[in-house]
Parts: sequence; C-alpha cells; structure tokens
Amino acid sequence: MARKHRNRSRNSFVLACSALALIVVCSGCMSAAEHYRRHKDKPSLYAVLHNTQPGTTREHVKSLLGENTYKSKSHVDGVHGLFKTNPGKFPQGLLDTDAIIFYPYDQLGLETLIFREGRLINHDPASYVKP
Repeated sequence: MARKHRNRSRNSFVLACSALALIVVCSGCMSAAEHYRRHKDKPSLYAVLHNTQPGTTREHVKSLLGENTYKSKSHVDGVHGLFKTNPGKFPQGLLDTDAIIFYPYDQLGLETLIFREGRLINHDPASYVKP
C-alpha cells in the first residue's frame, strides 16, 4: 500500500513538473506582435518592424500591431515639418494624401509609419534593431 502511495505521489510530482514546464515553454511562444498588442513596449514593436518589409499592406501591419487609435494633428504636422527640414529620411517623399500612422510604445514613445495607397513606404527594417 505504501508503495502505491509513493508511486502516486511521484506521478503527481512528475505531472506537476510537466505542467509547469509546459506553461514556461508556452509563455515563451508569444510572438513579438502578440506581445506588442498586449504590452505596447518598444522592444516587441521594433522586433515586428525589423521583420516588416516596405510595401507591406496597411491591413497586414494592422493584423500584426493592432488597430491604431492614436491620432494627433500636431504629430502629423511634425512629420511634415521633419520632411521639409530632412527630406533624406523620406526616400519616397511625403504626400498630403499619405496616411501617417502612429504606434505608441512605453507610455511616452511613438513610432511613425507612413502608407501610400495602402502600402508601407519610407520604411527601413534595418533601422529597427534592439533599442
């Protein structure tokens, strides 16, 4: 009888350890995009943008990063001002009809993405390395 109890205890312990290992492994499976949507942090946003190519559709970016609700005329005006003073940052230029989308991170940061005709422009994935 004591032997059966010991086996049950050992099996319960093994089962509990296996469940804990599975939880640890699965928590590491969260993609950078999922992590950004939950936590709005700069490292996961940069990981997604590092793997996003110019020409990616706005819909695909939205599926990765979520719907952006941040809108500010002063920030849009700031992007247009930056274009006037530093056009080299905008190899495809900047038109009044381009959609300027902001993705917030870490409470105070904003990353600017620009779309023309529904496609990402002025985007260099290499500039999104670990912050």
